[in-house]
Amino acid sequence: MFNAIILIFSIAIFSIGCAQKDTLAQFKLDETKERALLNLRESTIQQDGTIRALFSTIYLNPVWQKKDTNLHYFLISHFDSRDIGLDRYTLKLANKKALSVVKLDNNCSLIDLFSITTPWSSYYEVLFDSDDNNLTLTYTIESNLSSSVVF
Repeated sequence: MFNAIILIFSIAIFSIGCAQKDTLAQFKLDETKERALLNLRESTIQQDGTIRALFSTIYLNPVWQKKDTNLHYFLISHFDSRDIGLDRYTLKLANKKALSVVKLDNNCSLIDLFSITTPWSSYYEVLFDSDDNNLTLTYTIESNLSSSVVF
């Protein structure tokens, strides 16, 4: 009898615990932030075995649902251990340089698309013009230090 009660109790707890199947519902994201999370990529540049720069990049076209355009918008969170701004990096999308790199104010609402923000990172909106389907974004500093993300 005691074993039957424990078994029923265990099944009830297991059923209740597994009732919620949508993981993102636990974070209570709105639709825009969910699309931003799905279009987030991260990368690093390493030099001499240590991380030199960190990049978190959101491809904004799917977030804003812009599909019929050759303009590609990115939101980039950037940290460089040597305090070099993203404007000193060479940014290329499908081997084409960025049209604009704009540093955002810390109170800009676009920054809220990142789930986590840090005071030591800088945030940028970057615009590219490309009709290529290759959405490989490459960050390069100096001649031999680079990193890429694919969307």
